[in-house]
Amino acid sequence: MQVVIGGTDYKELVQWRDILMQRMQENPDSRNPSNYEERKPQARCPVDRQSRADLGVSLQTVGARSRPCSARAIVTTFIDRDREYK
Repeated sequence: MQVVIGGTDYKELVQWRDILMQRMQENPDSRNPSNYEERKPQARCPVDRQSRADLGVSLQTVGARSRPCSARAIVTTFIDRDREYK
């Protein structure tokens, strides 16, 4: 069995994770609940394939254009009073 906890507040997800792990360890039928693996928060951004196709935009272009928003990429820098900012 695999359990996935989802939500919008990471702090709340951690609380629910702890509750779930405790309950699993209390259950004698639960086997090896200790293989928990912390992951980075994720977001799903569904793409309307028909609208994309109507506009002539490839799925690769959508991915490339959205990547800087999700990957913490440095997309530009600016200089103010001799200091450079990302």
